Amino acid sequence: MKQYQQGDVNIVGVATIPTGAKKIEPVNGKFLVRHGKSGNSHVITADPEMELYEKDGVLYLRSTKTVELEHIGPSSHHGAQVLNPKESPVWKFSPVYEEDHLKKMMRPVSD
Repeated sequence: MKQYQQGDVNIVGVATIPTGAKKIEPVNGKFLVRHGKSGNSHVITADPEMELYEKDGVLYLRSTKTVELEHIGPSSHHGAQVLNPKESPVWKFSPVYEEDHLKKMMRPVSD
């Protein structure tokens, strides 16, 4: 399956949505994938052929149409990531983590 990254969001193609995931409804016609500390957001314009689910803080999108994950906000510097349903039936969105070797800890990347 395909894998992409847009700033602080990992995007991985997966076969299915996990059992027990809860359906998320769009707000003002958008699905919010991630909101960063800098005020930037990763969003998808909702469509009737899309369904977004959440389980354990991870989002899963099923779509029969091509999807654009947009990066919007005051310091937006990433182009849209195009996700093709022919590459994967479901897309998994999770935070990107970095390792701080001095503090011996993992922390989410902030975009």
